[in-house]
Amino acid sequence: MSPSSEGYLQFTAYASEPGGLTRLDAVIDAVERFRAGRPASAIPILDVGCGTGNLAKPLASLGYPMLGIDIDGASVEEAARDARLPNARFAQADPLTYRSESLYGVVVLSEVLEHLPEPARMLNHLHELLVPGGLLVLTVPNGYGPWEAMNFAKKALARCGLGGPLLAFQRAFGFGKATLQSRNPHLEHVQFFTRHKLRKLVSQAGFDVARERNLSTLIGVFPFSWLFRRTPALEALDRGLAAWLPAPLASSWLLELRRRD
Repeated sequence: MSPSSEGYLQFTAYASEPGGLTRLDAVIDAVERFRAGRPASAIPILDVGCGTGNLAKPLASLGYPMLGIDIDGASVEEAARDARLPNARFAQADPLTYRSESLYGVVVLSEVLEHLPEPARMLNHLHELLVPGGLLVLTVPNGYGPWEAMNFAKKALARCGLGGPLLAFQRAFGFGKATLQSRNPHLEHVQFFTRHKLRKLVSQAGFDVARERNLSTLIGVFPFSWLFRRTPALEALDRGLAAWLPAPLASSWLLELRRRD
């Protein structure tokens, strides 16, 4: 994967989020390889659960016609404030009921599936929005990896009455509940995927796995996330470690999925 281009970095805040740049670069890499020399303007992209546009706007800066949709109005409003990219549009819509007059060449579903009570319903719906052979770029946390283990530990502490002191401790280091991805305050994970469960789910929805990769390991896990803010170069080390480790030890994954004809 090539290093991030300063050209598209100006359209995202992900460079300041632990693991954000790794995710952004991996999504762009997947889309650019799918393009394979075709003009970007010929490949319309739908970013589902776009949040504040940190993936959609960099992709639009590369020439792709982009539509980002999200159920959260505040997030969409923030994304749409940036008027520098006329080919990037944003709309408040329920992704599970969204319809389009034309099909998309690429759909991006990044850090969304784990929030849904019916992930199969979402995948089946996106299958209908893609052209035959179209690309679905899916990123999800490993439901039993280091990052989710941190969340399980935080929930256990909260049940013991220590949630408040833990949050105060994290806030002292500059971490709270707000995220760069979305202004939606309701972002609890309700799905915890293994790689086997994920493969079975996407296959049943009519997708073939073209490529899969680990994204991150410890960079988003506190206190490593705090160290990243002091030494951003640690993300490159974490990215390299994730590529080397077996999938069950990574914190997050990216799957490149092709819609079956």
